[in-house]
Amino acid sequence: MADSTDALPVSQSKDTALVIFPGALGDFLVFLPTAIALAQHYERLLLAARGEWLSLIEHPRIEPISIEHPALTQLFSADFEPAPWRAAFGSVRQAYSWSGHGVSPFAANLQVATEGAARIFPFRDFRDGEHATEYYARCVGVAPAPPSSVAAFLRIHSCPLADQLRQRGPILAIHPGSGSPNKNWRGFDELVQLWKGATGGRVVAILGPAEISHRQRLATADMEFMARPLPEVAALLRAADCYLGNDSGVSHLAACLGARGVVLFGPRSDPQHWAPRSPKLRVIARSTPCTTCGPDVFCDHLVGSAEVLHVLLSEGASGMSKQT
Repeated sequence: MADSTDALPVSQSKDTALVIFPGALGDFLVFLPTAIALAQHYERLLLAARGEWLSLIEHPRIEPISIEHPALTQLFSADFEPAPWRAAFGSVRQAYSWSGHGVSPFAANLQVATEGAARIFPFRDFRDGEHATEYYARCVGVAPAPPSSVAAFLRIHSCPLADQLRQRGPILAIHPGSGSPNKNWRGFDELVQLWKGATGGRVVAILGPAEISHRQRLATADMEFMARPLPEVAALLRAADCYLGNDSGVSHLAACLGARGVVLFGPRSDPQHWAPRSPKLRVIARSTPCTTCGPDVFCDHLVGSAEVLHVLLSEGASGMSKQT
């Protein structure tokens, strides 16, 4: 069984391959260049991940499968039977999994299901200075697909809200949350006020289930885009003039779509491994905790609203002028 993260040869066959990838939205999006590159080597690539993330993908060779599919969850069972697996997926000639590394039943069962053609990798085993995108591609020995290729396979729905707001000035889309509260910058409300004053535009706050449950609401935003399907979020991000967010999956989605703007990384985030990879998004990072607020707070002492506004206007909102 191979579980090394050194470069591994990719099969040149036109058979079916299976990719099992757990993780949050940000993990999935930095992995997507590897999945798209792998898809060029197979007639059919079964991609198992969370259903919400898979709703973003529209690729002729990638077949989405929920990571909670019964045939997959059975891989963790001591009573695994290959027949239901083969009935569900057919003949899988190669499997790549970032789930189940070091888990004996899973590893053995996946080898049985694929007749010994399974490779299982640690979910995160980065080298010094290695970005997550490069790590996942290194595992399977491919060059990650370029951003333009990733954008071409994203499913984007219409967004009437963006069209309505555009009539009233430039749009700033913000995502004030993330998967961890200590990654969330505290200066969004003030920044929104400054941005409105500088541009005369409108602000839409993108709020997912995590932000709603923690009541991370912005009194200064013109509208809240709450718990919408990701293809609709993608449409809003593509239509917006600017984007501002934390170390989050939505920020990686903005990068995939070529949005202009700023992403903020505080002391609890690591841009070396996780910075969104887009020349149109400027990363502002502060690694040293605030001596007043402590290590678990990404406060506006570390990054001031005026600094963020200046970068937003220079990077993402050039050409926008205040409406009178």
